[in-house]
Amino acid sequence: MGGVDLVLFDIDGTLLNSGGRGRAAMVAAASALFNRPGMFDDLSFAGAVDSGIVARAMFMAGINPTPRRMGRMRATYARRLQRDLFANPGVLCPGVPDVVHRVRQVAKVGLLTGNWPEGARIKLGAHGLGQIFDGCVGAYGDDAPSRNQLVPFAVRRGIRRWGEVRRVIVIGDTPADVACARAGAELMGSEGPEVLAVAVETGFSTPEQLRESGPDLQLADLSGGLAALLDLIAVGEP
Repeated sequence: MGGVDLVLFDIDGTLLNSGGRGRAAMVAAASALFNRPGMFDDLSFAGAVDSGIVARAMFMAGINPTPRRMGRMRATYARRLQRDLFANPGVLCPGVPDVVHRVRQVAKVGLLTGNWPEGARIKLGAHGLGQIFDGCVGAYGDDAPSRNQLVPFAVRRGIRRWGEVRRVIVIGDTPADVACARAGAELMGSEGPEVLAVAVETGFSTPEQLRESGPDLQLADLSGGLAALLDLIAVGEP
């Protein structure tokens, strides 16, 4: 069978943990622009998409999420995030970046993240991961308002680059990442690539929550699970 295998990594909780600085930067942006520091109080960022969660928070606060306002939020958020992560970037998850380098030897590597592209670049750059993912195929928080819509964006970009994508492996740390993989397969239908879900226990969900979401492979962390992950990529089944 022709085509490439595409492994899509989530960022927060999967590659790195920023210690809540992404949320803090979003709250600071809302406070600075709209004087609404509590705009995100009742919303979870786990598995969310930046464009979707910001628009929802604005609606709930009675603010019309016009393109201009969304653009100002993005710019203000990015500046605050850059400043905060420069001071304290948080920590890499176990095995990163070595695991990513190993995966690159057997598959194409990309990103599937709810972060806006500029937020993704800032977070990765703060941990020296920018070069690994520079120019990679991916899907981001400005592609769609829902995470469940993201996989086809990455696949289409992969097809434009390589001609055919035969298998996609989505790696994330929440049930939303597993649901995203399942939704992506359904959206693309029988003519699309196989889509598998890998859940890692390094982020915001408990092992039990991840297990109940039904991933194809569940790992305590990427480092200890590297052999199982490489086996999944090689044979396409758990």
